[in-house]
Amino acid sequence: MSEVLESLPDPIIHSLDEGGRRAVFVPLLGGIRGYATIDEADFRSLLDAGLSSRWSIQVRGSVTAPCAGASGNTVSVARVLLDCGEGESVVYLNGDSTDLRRSNLSVSYEGNNAIRRDRDYIKPTSRQKSTAIEHLFLIDGVPVSAEEWARYRGR
Repeated sequence: MSEVLESLPDPIIHSLDEGGRRAVFVPLLGGIRGYATIDEADFRSLLDAGLSSRWSIQVRGSVTAPCAGASGNTVSVARVLLDCGEGESVVYLNGDSTDLRRSNLSVSYEGNNAIRRDRDYIKPTSRQKSTAIEHLFLIDGVPVSAEEWARYRGR
């Protein structure tokens, strides 16, 4: 039984970040475990666009999501979020590539050989194919319902 539980993905956690802002902590699947942090509004917009919530971290450090048709069948979550195109790359201002909050991201136009716009590979139906991942809503470390989280206004 424990092997089955260990193979299940960790929940997606909705909570406040250290600055008191609504954030989502998305579990990273695969060999490197942990969580990516993203602003809640950005997480919702990515899901609405069709991006899968089953994220992983690549050896080179970028957080990716599965996407049929893209090179390697994955897209960079940060590149999709910032809508980076050919010749553009993402700079992580604090050096942490799992921190996908906009306050940590910037676009660079120097020395990049990117040849695609990752957002072009996202299809609204692609999210429908992924296995559901549990969402956990926390206020001050206490689990609450999705409805309570939606009503919560902060401290």
